[in-house]
Amino acid sequence: MLDWYKDYTGWNVSFMRASFYLFLICSAILAVVSRIAPHQHAPESQELVWQNPWEVLSALGFEGVGNNKFLSLLLLTVVAVYVIFR
Repeated sequence: MLDWYKDYTGWNVSFMRASFYLFLICSAILAVVSRIAPHQHAPESQELVWQNPWEVLSALGFEGVGNNKFLSLLLLTVVAVYVIFR
């Protein structure tokens, strides 16, 4: 909006720099609001949240091809093959 009305506002910043400024503003707003009002989980949603990142390795997950450990290993293999043969 400031770029469209730059004759009135004096805004003369490239779109890449403006998007970075917008990212900083949105990140600051998100950080302030999350400190003021932290999210409280309901009992139904608490079971969907991990307490730490390593908890995913101890969970059983889905059976067969949908297992997150299998899919992670498959993704790591594809990335390794790509890096080796690029």
